[in-house]
Amino acid sequence: MNAVKQVAALKRGVWINILLLAALFVYLLSMAFPGSEAVRLRNAVLFNESDAPFFDWTPLALPTSFKAEQSRPDPRLTSIIRREGIDKLPDDWQKSLALSSFLTQHAAERGDISADLYTAVERIQQGYGACSDFTQAYLGLAHAADLFAREWAFSFDGYGGHGHALIEVFDRQQQVWKMLDVYNNFYVVDEQGHPLAALQFRQALANQDTANLKIVKAGLGRPGYVHEEKLWAYYQKSVPQWYLWWGNAEQTASDDTWIRAAGKVSVHAAELMGMARGYQPVLYALSLSENFELRAEMHRLKAKLLWILIGAGALIITLLIQLWMLRRAQRRTKREAYFRSALR
Repeated sequence: MNAVKQVAALKRGVWINILLLAALFVYLLSMAFPGSEAVRLRNAVLFNESDAPFFDWTPLALPTSFKAEQSRPDPRLTSIIRREGIDKLPDDWQKSLALSSFLTQHAAERGDISADLYTAVERIQQGYGACSDFTQAYLGLAHAADLFAREWAFSFDGYGGHGHALIEVFDRQQQVWKMLDVYNNFYVVDEQGHPLAALQFRQALANQDTANLKIVKAGLGRPGYVHEEKLWAYYQKSVPQWYLWWGNAEQTASDDTWIRAAGKVSVHAAELMGMARGYQPVLYALSLSENFELRAEMHRLKAKLLWILIGAGALIITLLIQLWMLRRAQRRTKREAYFRSALR
């Protein structure tokens, strides 16, 4: 094949490769709409599963894979803790409730925030924030208040974007976990008045053994529900799809230069950068017989996304080789044209 024909063939190959990459991108984009499906894709990439005993640990025996916050608390956060007097309270549970109250006192449901930790804390005070914004702010402020908290979530659509997020705080004085729904401004107690842990509450719902449980308002601000029976029904629907985010390092992620830069583009770009930088925690779904097919579907979706990534990678490598070969062929064509003209 002469150089001219080789250049033409390589150009066709380059355009075919570009079209294939574009088609793959459009297909992936179609999978991410509406927004709840984009959440499902993210969750599929991060998806893991385990049964209840796996979650039965304390901060004193922290799993090595749990991405716990290790940074020195930011002065912007510690100043809030001191200003509100939270650091002066005598025990972890009182601190936990005071922190929840600080966040809910101005809650007005003016819209989602989807930003870094510091922006979330600021805008919550202006009445903005969804449940995930409240848990994000709580985790960051809990670290500044010398509390250990972790984030539970559940969904209604197969681990997609229709769901809710809540907090669980470890009470060092009583050596137990205690659940707080910060956004909805409540916690749950048993007939002795003891606050329940997240999985204790979920199990009571699963067993429909809630007659002796009581919803208690956690702090200042509106309750996130009007009718208590609707709150019970809402949580009852959540039973099969609970999962734990395997990390609480919100400050570290918000302080990362690359994640901050990506966050200026979109929240999804920031999440992707967080994954690339290793700051985005994975999630562990509670493995149950009733959610077997939902979990299997997430594993299938995870494998599908992996094959898309492999395919895109192969196309990009091929494209780079094609461009290199095209450039060489074009130089060869120019040289041959030069020699032909010189010989005339």
